[in-house]
Amino acid sequence: MKSERALADGLSPMEAMAVLFGEGNEDVSRAIFDGISRQIFEGPERKPLTGLRRAMTGFVFWSMNTTTRQVVQKEADGREIVHYRNRILERAGHPYTKTLLNPARADTASLVEGGDPMNAI
Repeated sequence: MKSERALADGLSPMEAMAVLFGEGNEDVSRAIFDGISRQIFEGPERKPLTGLRRAMTGFVFWSMNTTTRQVVQKEADGREIVHYRNRILERAGHPYTKTLLNPARADTASLVEGGDPMNAI
């Protein structure tokens, strides 16, 4: 098993995918899954937040809630489109800003955007 683990550690991501979806490399596949499981479930335990970090997190949450506005517009076919605006996020220029603020249909605005499209029926 140790040699399979060493082989699994030396693989590039594409080579690992080829091994996982290929046939005849069950031991190496098992070593890859064992390594992934170790990284996920046996990682370092997180410490609780300090008072300062908790206060900063609360402030960021409050500021995002108070500065985000919801604008509902009607399309030509009568459907409502929900737009979100947040000047802080828009000025920051972060690449995920467009993803977070993209239009959503009014009936799925409460669902997590970018999630499984099967849930947005």
